[in-house]
Amino acid sequence: MKKLFYTLFLATMMVANLSAQDLVIHKTDGSVVNVALNAIDSITFSNATPVENYILMNEIFSRGTDEDPDWIEVYNTSAASIDISGYKIYDGGGQSGSKPKKEFSAGTIIPANGFVVIVTDDADPSGFGLSSGGEEVWLENATGVVIDDVVFPAMAEVTYSYGRQPDGSANFFIFTEITKGTSNNDATILP
Repeated sequence: MKKLFYTLFLATMMVANLSAQDLVIHKTDGSVVNVALNAIDSITFSNATPVENYILMNEIFSRGTDEDPDWIEVYNTSAASIDISGYKIYDGGGQSGSKPKKEFSAGTIIPANGFVVIVTDDADPSGFGLSSGGEEVWLENATGVVIDDVVFPAMAEVTYSYGRQPDGSANFFIFTEITKGTSNNDATILP
């Protein structure tokens, strides 16, 4: 009984003390900073570099033919041109490392609010067909940070694609009208 009382007493004291405690920060220069826990709204670590992402996969066509192979359209959401040399795009094979990732060519620049289409299903060793049954694809920047990933559904018709509407938004739809290399904003959506 004595042990149970002591444990409950310690737990009560710890909870009671929690609201009165300070966060003690020991800086690399040797100084110490005390901050009341109830005064903290959020914490950001200075070594963490947020990735500002203006490049997104905007439309995916997975019902390719020999004349029009599978492709992914990439969109620049910013008001400035962006060089995407060294960015990579890939499916499960690239994610697992069983295939090389498809790299955007040196000098690939997407104009402000513009589009670039990359054919994924080609003879290059990094080429990959997109499953008409649906799958996940990833886009990473030149430093290897994944900046976008999309899981797209099965495409029942060869005239369907999957994309964002409006361009660059978080809203995805199956389009009954392919808008390769142009805006999806007016594309007809599968009812």
